[in-house]
Amino acid sequence: MEGNLKDSPVGKRLYIGSLISIRRFISSTNLSLPCICSYSESAGWKKTSSVPRLQIMEHAELESAHTLRNSNTPHQPRHRRFPMSPIEFTSNFLTKMLEWEGWYYAEKKKIENISSRDHIDAVSLESRAKLELILQPFLTKTAFNTIGQAKLETLGVGRPRLYDQEAISCTEITSTKFEIITTSRKQQNRYSKYLIFLKKDDFKIDKAFQSIDGVNWTKKNSI
Repeated sequence: MEGNLKDSPVGKRLYIGSLISIRRFISSTNLSLPCICSYSESAGWKKTSSVPRLQIMEHAELESAHTLRNSNTPHQPRHRRFPMSPIEFTSNFLTKMLEWEGWYYAEKKKIENISSRDHIDAVSLESRAKLELILQPFLTKTAFNTIGQAKLETLGVGRPRLYDQEAISCTEITSTKFEIITTSRKQQNRYSKYLIFLKKDDFKIDKAFQSIDGVNWTKKNSI
């Protein structure tokens, strides 16, 4: 009975399991083992001489990998990890836009009583350059060439702040497409929706919408 068990498939699995247990035990201690039993189809089980600690661990690792490859357990794909979530990405964008809006609004107030056209043009040029540095990494190429360019043309800012928004929901449409809905912190019944694409492990805003009830949406002509 004992010999049959050792030579059976069950015995082989027990052997593999023992090797894995040995590996875990050795890796957690400083002990070394004087000998180990091995199995072969021709000779069956036999006692061998001392085996180096590293060799035992490598043998157990290979046997474990072989068992997993030939098991019926389905492969579980690893979920990709990203530096931030779609909501965090959108919030970062809004924070940068809010900072730009506050700076440009203050600069516009400063030059209201300045008649120098050159100075006014210089402020607009600086504002456009700052804004482009924000839009380029956050928008898809299509979005930058449409709603992004429209923003660069108008340089629109407002009171209350246009970009003082808070993300309130995230909907995963597909594994590479998300919808983020935000609400204005200062204005009631003012919602925005951003369509986010995942491109080469980076999030990008592709479209923007606005709503007064959070249900019916119209596309924004400018970000």
